[in-house]
Amino acid sequence: MTAKNNLRKIWWFDEWQVEEIESWLGDMAARGWHFFRRGLLTAVFTRGGPEQVRYRCEIAKKSSPDFQDRVEFYRQGGWEYVASDGHLQIFRAPGDSAIPEIHTDPQEQAGTLRPLFWTCLRRLGAALLLLAAVFLPYSLLYGNYLTGLVLRGSVADCALIILMASILVWTGLGVLAVFQKAKDLRQGLPLEHKKKYSKVLVSRPAFLLAVVLVFLFIAANLVVQVSEQKFILPLPQGDLPVVRIAD
Repeated sequence: MTAKNNLRKIWWFDEWQVEEIESWLGDMAARGWHFFRRGLLTAVFTRGGPEQVRYRCEIAKKSSPDFQDRVEFYRQGGWEYVASDGHLQIFRAPGDSAIPEIHTDPQEQAGTLRPLFWTCLRRLGAALLLLAAVFLPYSLLYGNYLTGLVLRGSVADCALIILMASILVWTGLGVLAVFQKAKDLRQGLPLEHKKKYSKVLVSRPAFLLAVVLVFLFIAANLVVQVSEQKFILPLPQGDLPVVRIAD
């Protein structure tokens, strides 16, 4: 398979955006690019004829003892295993409706979201710890974070707080999204396999650009602060030695 027949596109999706992933991969197949593996930050597609292909994401650990049996069971049902992305195991089948869905019972599928929910919850916990690490120094010194930020905080500190808060909101949205998906499934509502994903392809690059700009701003601010400091060596105690320079 030559490089000319391959296409790499940045994978902008989080694990919890299952429906958007399925829709995006299906649209790529309709344009003649068929997903076949995940790179470090990319999805790799191979060129082929435009086809109507259904992609489905099964939430399971690849290391689980029954994983291969599950793959074989789905293969017999017409679903080909393609690749893995964390907890997401990606399968595909022709767009022919004669092939049944991997999950026909939404209430049963709701239970499969549990590992994904705990993953998102751990990320939220990590974001909270990062935010606490930024808040803690001011709170210890001044007893109140806002007071410390007003008295001693710089523009870079404020930018860092905004960045940490944005990450916290992003991870929190993941937890809420998985919770809502599980709730809908338990109510008998299936996943929306043709969900629009255009907002993801705009919001994620914009968020990444904002993160880069904030870090560049903080770095530039630190450089300016260091360059403005005057480093003067202290004078030694006692009499200074005098050196007479001859004419």
